[in-house]
Amino acid sequence: MTLVELIVALAVATILLAAGIPGFTTLTNNNRLVASANTLAGLLGEARSESVSQRRTVSVCGSSAGTSCNAAWATGAVAFLDADADGVIDTGETVLRQISNPVPSVTIALSGPTTVRYTSMGWLAANSTGTFRFCDTRGNLYARALLLSSTGRVSAASDTDSPTDGIVDDASGANISCP
Repeated sequence: MTLVELIVALAVATILLAAGIPGFTTLTNNNRLVASANTLAGLLGEARSESVSQRRTVSVCGSSAGTSCNAAWATGAVAFLDADADGVIDTGETVLRQISNPVPSVTIALSGPTTVRYTSMGWLAANSTGTFRFCDTRGNLYARALLLSSTGRVSAASDTDSPTDGIVDDASGANISCP
């Protein structure tokens, strides 16, 4: 290989890397948002399933330590058998599963209630419907959301505006907003 061939090969490699890195960064950041949403959706699905199988109220709340509810969804969440259906982890109530946010750079917030409660039929208790928002530093255009319906179903939000603006909508049809 001659020096000229080596320089040309390095130039081509540099151009390809410069063109590919921004796309790879966007892909990585999108996957982080999706991973956080999928982790929480899995916990909510398990909580709903447990409420039906055990015929008891199961609550899910934001929790950094897994021992108490503090609405800190961005750090983690916990699902527990809620004997008195108050949305608070009391002495003697069984913690079913705890998760931590797999991506600390993703902020997670719940609009509406501070605790999600599933009844023994798998439906959401009164005042438990809401929208989970998943944001990163790129703002509203890249954000994701999960919608909680009164039937207990968790679904991924989409942009339902007409014409579409690229920002996913909450349960009421309004654009979600990131802090």
